This record gives sequence, structure tokens and C-alpha cells, in this order.
Amino acid sequence: MFGTLILFSVRIEIIYAQTWRLWTENNALNLMDRILEETCSRGEVLKCINVALLCLQEDPNDRPTMSNVLFMLGGEITKLPTPKQPAFALKPSFSSTGSSSTRPDSSFIVSASMEQGR
Repeated sequence: MFGTLILFSVRIEIIYAQTWRLWTENNALNLMDRILEETCSRGEVLKCINVALLCLQEDPNDRPTMSNVLFMLGGEITKLPTPKQPAFALKPSFSSTGSSSTRPDSSFIVSASMEQGR
């Protein structure tokens, strides 16, 4: 169970990092499943990705409230706030040689425990 949680956590961090990278490169539509291209508005997909990234911002005070999320997704808002880097995005780290690599920050490792009745 614990190993599964760690793998899930690492996969989520990779997904967040890829999403953030595509967003910052203005390629967020590459996240959309091609099957949805004919049935979904590209603008709506970008809106959903934007709001999702707002909900994942590192500083909890920067994240929208649930009522604001509903308003942003359901309303005809033309300009959404620009998201800041997600809390779980992989950040570049620099070695003593000066080269950069991408790896998860160990402070984000998730642990869980399960309660069992007697």
C-alpha cells in the first residue's frame, strides 16, 4: 500500500510538472485528448487547465475558493488570473558542476496511514 502511494505521488508530480511546462510554453492544448477535439471548445479546455493550475498554486493563499472556481468555470469570464508555479511541479536543481536536472523536492513526499477497527 505504501509503495503504491509513493508511486502515485511521483506520477502526480510528473503530471503537474508536464502540465506546468506545457502551460508556460503556450502548448497546453497538447494535454487535450485528440478524441475530444471535435466535441470540446479549445477555449473551454484552456479555461479548465488554467483554473486547475490556479488550484495547484504553491501558496494556498493564492488558490481560488471553491465558489470562485465554480464562477470561473461557469461564467463568461474573458480574462482569468495567470497561475503561479504549482506546489508539486518538479523544480530544477543545480549540482556543483552547474548543470541542472529535474527531480521532485523531497519535502513533498506523501505518507498515509489507515485506521482499522478492533
